[in-house]
Amino acid sequence: MNANTIKIKQIEKNLEKLSSAHPKTDFIAYGKVLQGIVILSGSLDMDKGGQMADELNEIYAYCEKTLKEYLESKNSEKLREIESIIGGIAESWSKIGA
Repeated sequence: MNANTIKIKQIEKNLEKLSSAHPKTDFIAYGKVLQGIVILSGSLDMDKGGQMADELNEIYAYCEKTLKEYLESKNSEKLREIESIIGGIAESWSKIGA
């Protein structure tokens, strides 16, 4: 299991915590999800990754924006959307054995 896979699992775990909306874990989980997305984005090799790195960077930026929208609206659909996106990325990583 590589670092990206571990980070994705941590994001998924903290998205679950956000979904439960427990008052004491809400901001902690939010910060961990945001930090995970930023780390994944920062780990991209934009020179060697080409179009795939560009597209992943855009996806991570979208997830970050959507997470911030959730913080403002508390609309749980925003979290489900991020969960779906991150879950899809995790599944793709597992299929290529990364």
